[in-house]
Amino acid sequence: RKDESYWVEVADVTTNVTGASLTEIFKEIDRMRNEPVTADELKAVQNNMAGVFTLQNGSRGGVIGQLAFKDLQGLSDDYLTGYVRRVLAVTPADVQRIAQTYLVPGKMTMVVVGDKKTVEEQLAPWATVAP
Repeated sequence: RKDESYWVEVADVTTNVTGASLTEIFKEIDRMRNEPVTADELKAVQNNMAGVFTLQNGSRGGVIGQLAFKDLQGLSDDYLTGYVRRVLAVTPADVQRIAQTYLVPGKMTMVVVGDKKTVEEQLAPWATVAP
């Protein structure tokens, strides 16, 4: 969709540790907001993103998908050719700034799937749970 983005965290855990898992996820979000990521953490993510991008463009369908995305978002012609370079230029300070701007726990929507009787009490610390 034009001008939209999303961030997803998935934790495949049993219902009895849902609360503990959310605690750990939000600790990591807080850490990214309050401390720069390490150079090793960032390099691992950069390498993954660059590799996935390259592999996605290994087929006609992948290239067409990238071109459609570029056009939909109104991105410049150098979006695709400069993607890897831009990903590799991201700094730990950039990650922290973006986390502070966009990973705001109070503005997040959580979707939890599981037995309501088991998870409902565990979700109490994270705001109102829809019935």
